[in-house]
Amino acid sequence: MELAICRPSAASDRENVLKVAPITEEKHSHRLDEMLAETSEVDYGREAGREETEKLCQSTVAGTSQSHIDDIREAPTSISEALHNAEAQLEQEVLQPAVSPKADEGIDCAASPAAVSTEKPNKDNIFWRYNFGDKLGKGGFGSVRKGIRIKDGLKVAVKCVRKTPRTTHISTPFHPKPLPLEIALAVIANRDPSCRNIIQVLDWQDDPERYIMVMERPLPSMDMGTFLKLNRGVLDELTARHIMQQVNYAANVCCYRGVFHRDIKLENLLVNPSTLEVKLIDFSCADLMKDSAYDSYCGTMPYFPPEYFDTGRYHAKPATVFSLGVLLVRMILGHFPTANEVYHLINNDWSRFVVSQECCNFMQACLQRHPDHRLHLEHVHCHDWFLLVLPDNQSHYQNAM
Repeated sequence: MELAICRPSAASDRENVLKVAPITEEKHSHRLDEMLAETSEVDYGREAGREETEKLCQSTVAGTSQSHIDDIREAPTSISEALHNAEAQLEQEVLQPAVSPKADEGIDCAASPAAVSTEKPNKDNIFWRYNFGDKLGKGGFGSVRKGIRIKDGLKVAVKCVRKTPRTTHISTPFHPKPLPLEIALAVIANRDPSCRNIIQVLDWQDDPERYIMVMERPLPSMDMGTFLKLNRGVLDELTARHIMQQVNYAANVCCYRGVFHRDIKLENLLVNPSTLEVKLIDFSCADLMKDSAYDSYCGTMPYFPPEYFDTGRYHAKPATVFSLGVLLVRMILGHFPTANEVYHLINNDWSRFVVSQECCNFMQACLQRHPDHRLHLEHVHCHDWFLLVLPDNQSHYQNAM
């Protein structure tokens, strides 16, 4: 599969959904405007912050080859006025009926509200196919809302992202025009045959100043950080292993299909608390896989591989393995690994860890400082820890439910 790169510059649960009434353009606009008064929460999952994350996203994309959908996160006590105004402006522009279509295979671009009174509404616009409800979450680049697909009542999540000069587009075999990198990679990662552990993109629209993604919204679900809180901050080893098996599978599928997710963390994992099924979400930091090294990082600081700080360069698969190790420690111990804990892991001093020796060995293999000494991503599922028979004791999970 050939992918051509077009880069301008480097890269509560209440269901009282607001109905979109496509009767008149004036009524449609009025109903959508009602949603703009609702205050919303900010996703601070990327510890690097909005400005640092945008700076880190300037990566070189080469090679051959969404936002918590049902997030439950704590809102910060305050946010910057600039960020608040930018998000409000984004929603004001996006949540308007489309006119003056710019054809894109039937999914048309939005026009300015000024044209509403003089032109017929564009019924091909994505906002005529869905009803929109409460906000699920918001990040540095956009926001996510609940939605319902009108034709069949399917519950979805809708992500709106403002474009910047660094927004990258790539050409793909499945669409005649270049698509924003996040849309393209999310679709590529879960193309047929689909992977149940990767969120599925159902629809999208690429407008001149923003893009919209419609994704599945699994119910019930919550992000892994919230799931940990319900389990007193930690998971027992059996539950953690079941989750890691799914996350590892999703990471391998992404890499096999030419997608480097680059931001595997608690907040980007949705878990069904009833079945423990996990889905990897949010490809906003993703990039195309390549054999050569990357020299900039877009993701979350505690999951960065040490070689990035040592040399300013890193490779996709060893970096992914390191992030898996950090994720496991976070779930098992309830915090990110400290330098002292990593030292004891690497030096086989496992007495302080109340888990099996196989689990300690797995964390040791993932958290090696030198990337060449880490477990290979393709071999993770073969590690002894995943073959070990563990006692069926999910006390943390059962006590939290």
